[in-house]
Amino acid sequence: MEISGIGQAKALQISSAIALTKRIFDKQNHLDNLILSARDAIAFVSDLKDKKQEHLVCLYLNARNVLLKKEIISIGTLDKSIVHPREIFAPGLETRAAGVIIVHNHPSGDLSRASKTNKWRKELSKLGN
Repeated sequence: MEISGIGQAKALQISSAIALTKRIFDKQNHLDNLILSARDAIAFVSDLKDKKQEHLVCLYLNARNVLLKKEIISIGTLDKSIVHPREIFAPGLETRAAGVIIVHNHPSGDLSRASKTNKWRKELSKLGN
């Protein structure tokens, strides 16, 4: 494509400026989506604290712990959420994720089922390895 008044040298300068801008934007986005701690993960799901139903959310990460995708896997009732492992792992396989962080809330405030949650978490971890 030729534009009147823009020679090859000017076109290369404009093209280089656009490429540089894209790199800067991608680098900033990369740092904004980096998850290195539980605190970082919580920042991506802070909206769960206001939910009136149990939500199970997965954060899919690449090998450098950059968020690739956030997905709500299940919305349950006040104190229950039903989910099958394939619903957790399928989006991770689609995005070719290297890891997944699974988060859920307890809108009822009842943590007495935490032992069941821990058992489920261990079984799910075995499936994912």
